Amino acid sequence: MRTPHHFRRDADGAVAVVFAVLFVPLVIAIGAAVDYSRASSSRAALQSITDSTALAVANPKYTADQVQHTAEQIINSEVQDRYAFLGNLNIKATLSADGKSVTVQTSTTVKNEFMSRFGNDVTGISAVAQAFRAVTGSVELALVLDTTGSMNEPGKNKLTTLKSAANSMIDTLTKDTKADVKIGVVPFAQYVNVGMSNRNQPWISGATDYSKNSCTPGSCKTVTPVVRYYNCVKNSHIAYNDGIPYTWYSNDCQVEYGTPYEQCTQTTCADYWYKWNGCVKSRPHPLNLSDDKPSTPYAAIMTQTNGTPGACASPIQPLTTNYGLLKSSISALTAQGETYLPAGLVWGLNVLSPDQPFSEGAAYDPNGKMPRKVMVFMTDGVNTKSLNASSLMHDGTNRSQADDYTKKLCANIKAKGIEIYSIALMVDDADAKTMLQNCASGGDHYFDATNSSMLTSVFSQIATSLQTTYLGR
Repeated sequence: MRTPHHFRRDADGAVAVVFAVLFVPLVIAIGAAVDYSRASSSRAALQSITDSTALAVANPKYTADQVQHTAEQIINSEVQDRYAFLGNLNIKATLSADGKSVTVQTSTTVKNEFMSRFGNDVTGISAVAQAFRAVTGSVELALVLDTTGSMNEPGKNKLTTLKSAANSMIDTLTKDTKADVKIGVVPFAQYVNVGMSNRNQPWISGATDYSKNSCTPGSCKTVTPVVRYYNCVKNSHIAYNDGIPYTWYSNDCQVEYGTPYEQCTQTTCADYWYKWNGCVKSRPHPLNLSDDKPSTPYAAIMTQTNGTPGACASPIQPLTTNYGLLKSSISALTAQGETYLPAGLVWGLNVLSPDQPFSEGAAYDPNGKMPRKVMVFMTDGVNTKSLNASSLMHDGTNRSQADDYTKKLCANIKAKGIEIYSIALMVDDADAKTMLQNCASGGDHYFDATNSSMLTSVFSQIATSLQTTYLGR
């Protein structure tokens, strides 16, 4: 007869057999779990690196050729510093054909500490991340561009490069068809052309063309004729066009005169036209420094001609999403005239303002976010003209006054929550550069372009700062 003692001994033996049978699978399962956990944590680390790299190389400053190289640099540096256990990685970074997104793919193998004893040496892991380049939120941008005569300075290629850089900026900001970006263009010189289509707007006064018959009465005067010039000498002279020196020549001669005689003319009459070609005066101070009281109009500048319209610079293009129109208007810019910086600034403000003269802008946001209002202010020189307080024309030569108005306008614009990016293009005057630097909304908003070729990079950097990158899942 089997006693309880015998049953206990048989049970112990059975447990030992079961444990022996299950021991190997149990150890394998535990080892596999350890290796899997290690692979999972490595995969999470790899995904984190891949995500951050995609965001970094999605920066619009990187071209298609630079994306791969930059991604390799970032990832290899991260692995060396923080994730050495990942070993050598396979990295592929590509920029989409439309330039809107970057895809980064990574893969590697993780060594199995336990399962390698059973022939499974490594576990493959991979990660992929796609980051998008785009303007987020609503942006209103005014390009306030110097088109004075000095922009045609021989051999400097200023205006041509400006056109290319500004148009490239528009392309960059508007690649994403869903981006809410309005852009306006404000060319300026001594005056600003607000566009002849606005002739009958209530914010302009005196813009109606008219003719006036004027007669010059006949008269007599004594004329001393010139017989000959002799001992002529060619002399050179230095003159200035918008602050840029140029040389002109004269023939200075001795003169032999003949016998004086009386010359008489008859009364002559002619019709003289007074035409408006788009340019306006300033408003009286202090309204010349703000967009306040929009009901106070700007007086039209009437050009006296004998049937031929006078010259006026390229017209303003108000805020629009018609990017083709914007680029065409920039490509058509011409350079002429002297420099009065406050004219460009106040009309840049008017373009971004929600009130007339131009009302395409949204209401101001005290936080400068919805919309984000931005002004890019580019000039290649100093104030060569100033405001004539009596006529409201910009034909004075008081630079101190013009600089003071420039500084006050910059402060008033920023007080509205508008960001200012200022660009000094080949400006040698230290005071002017300091003024432009202080006009900007911070040190990272000021650019000192010492040659025209730098404009391309500067406008690209500004476009980049207006964009954000985000991950797509």
